[in-house]
Amino acid sequence: MIYAVRLHVQFVVEPSRFPKVSLVLLIVSAAVVVWRLLGGLQGNRFAGIAVLITAIDVCSFAYGFVPFNKPDTVFPKNEIFTRLAAKTSEPFRLSRVGEPYIANMELAYGIPSSIGYDSPLKRTIQFITGAALDAGDAVELDAKLLLEAKDRRIDMLCTKYLAISRENPLSQKFHDRPDRFKFLFAYGDTDVFENLQVVPPAILVPTSGILVESNEQRQLELISSPTFDPLRNVVLSEPIAAARTAGLGGKVMWMSRRNSSFHLKVENPQDSILVVSQIFYPGWKARIDGKDVSVLPANFGLTAIAINEGSHDIVFRFVPSSFKIGFIVSLLSVGITVGLLWFARS
Repeated sequence: MIYAVRLHVQFVVEPSRFPKVSLVLLIVSAAVVVWRLLGGLQGNRFAGIAVLITAIDVCSFAYGFVPFNKPDTVFPKNEIFTRLAAKTSEPFRLSRVGEPYIANMELAYGIPSSIGYDSPLKRTIQFITGAALDAGDAVELDAKLLLEAKDRRIDMLCTKYLAISRENPLSQKFHDRPDRFKFLFAYGDTDVFENLQVVPPAILVPTSGILVESNEQRQLELISSPTFDPLRNVVLSEPIAAARTAGLGGKVMWMSRRNSSFHLKVENPQDSILVVSQIFYPGWKARIDGKDVSVLPANFGLTAIAINEGSHDIVFRFVPSSFKIGFIVSLLSVGITVGLLWFARS
């Protein structure tokens, strides 16, 4: 049967997965067990051989289960992602409107998406409800909602680029809004637009624009208001000790960015709130000039820190408690295992 399948498909069945290989391993295992029962393989020899046979069985079966392909075969070059990735070194997000390509495809090419897929955070869904569709296992941008949007939530997620299929009945409406959506290029039947109202990935908001609101539902109402300006206002859940400054300005430079950390340089002419387009989640830590500072939830769904006047070096790191607990449990497990082995030998 395996040989018949191999003649008609490109899937390569590795020899190590043939039934006869499993039979050989079974016979060898049985022989080792019988040898042990007959009084052979004393000491640690039996355990060593058993571990070796198990390792061979596990590794050989898994190998070839999914055939290996060249990266260009799995992720062929795509002009949409190639051209957008080359535009700027500053972080941005790309989102599809409707289904011009499969969900999560931009992430495979190293471009962040402003919508969630498979397991979106609850806070992300709550933040964007009304401006996008909650599909249960995903958050999807909808052309009608996007065109009718009066608030800045999509902009606050640093959604700089949008991809929409021409088969979408509302795709032409985006061309009719050059003040909001700038047409960049077309690739196949997909049009790519730049969101001209996008909020930068990290901004300095004057402390005079702080709006204190502890109720999360009220926070959502504030940021969903057409009058809310994320460049001048920020919603915090509790007041902070800071001088009231009103002027805009300052400069944020992105030095590096990884999956669980990013490094910023800030030139700040006054006390401000640094708001980062990063969904707030327990475990984010921040340091200003090497000193730990409190990370605040801002605008319900985003992340912020209070920053004083001057030039500063800022580092954010994601270090959740689950990592520490897992590390401690792993160390305890290793210690217990070593202790049991030592006790068994003595």
